[in-house]
Amino acid sequence: MPDTVRMVVAPVSRSAWEAPAGPRTGRVARRAPWPAPPRPDPGPAGWRQPGAGAGRDEAFATVRALAARGLAATLDHPDHLDPAAPPPARDHDRRLAAALGGLPAGTWLALDLGRVGLEEGPARCRAELAAILDALPVGCWLQVGTGDPARAGAAVDVVLALAEESAPLVATVPATLRRSAADARLLAEAEVPVRLVEGTPSPPAIAHPWGPPTDLAYARLAAELHGDGARVLLATRRAALRDALLATLGPVEVELPLAGPRAPAFDPVTRHGPTRVAVPLASC
Repeated sequence: MPDTVRMVVAPVSRSAWEAPAGPRTGRVARRAPWPAPPRPDPGPAGWRQPGAGAGRDEAFATVRALAARGLAATLDHPDHLDPAAPPPARDHDRRLAAALGGLPAGTWLALDLGRVGLEEGPARCRAELAAILDALPVGCWLQVGTGDPARAGAAVDVVLALAEESAPLVATVPATLRRSAADARLLAEAEVPVRLVEGTPSPPAIAHPWGPPTDLAYARLAAELHGDGARVLLATRRAALRDALLATLGPVEVELPLAGPRAPAFDPVTRHGPTRVAVPLASC
């Protein structure tokens, strides 16, 4: 790891995760304490994982199986939803959010903001997102982001607006975008946890070149956020980059994909710190 990304790590303040209720007290929009997941028990060697895009029942069973081994999970529902979809389809995400109350503590829901009207404008997106937050049980968190670089600014604006009301949101930030360093600082100042991903290759006018330059941007951003005491979740799929950051920063929460050659419960990284597993859901 280059010396430029090595820095002293400040202790994380718990007060950031125990903020009192905001203006939306009527729908209990507050950030409950967010304890780090316990270190996992690798569990029996015969444990099997489902395929990608599991149905709701199978995904819920996987979340419970992971929790039994000390691994927190995020139900990942990134698919877009047709803006013309009828109300029953639009209610799907609200029902799914409400169902988190029956899952192990520490389970999150992840949504691409394209599902909740970001293409139709920040106001529509914020209203749709607020309705999902209404249904979210106290103590659960909603992880949001957008795969569209052109709407990264609008996504950050939506998150910051809801963060002012103490909404329990985790923001996904792509390291490849040149604007992400500034976005991450704004999110950290608003006490919004940051899930750091590489992102996708984009035009050079708005993004770092793919490969080592993006890796370096990722490492620098992770070190800056962690060093400033922000809550950061390392969601890189590059094992070498993740391992280098863990060696440099110490125990930092990481996210692993469920699908892969090995079950995440047996991944060596899970023995060195808190680990979260992304459990993909099928389209509604």
